[in-house]
Amino acid sequence: MSFVSASAKERLDVVIRDTINAGDIPGPRYLANGKEMARRDGEFVAGITAYVDGPDEMREIIRHHVNLGVDQIKLNMSREEV
Repeated sequence: MSFVSASAKERLDVVIRDTINAGDIPGPRYLANGKEMARRDGEFVAGITAYVDGPDEMREIIRHHVNLGVDQIKLNMSREEV
């Protein structure tokens, strides 16, 4: 079972994962997350949410997270039809 939460800061999860993997701090296997992605009209926390509207912005944010080195991308939907 895995639990995916958004990173509180842009690179925080990446730094923690890399520090654990280097053996500098003890810890279990850790997957780095980026900020959660959501539409601007959603009810999410501004500090940990990367707001995107449309596919072009979404691709831009995902590329940014990939360049940071995250392992997982989190997408939140509010009042959306699936």
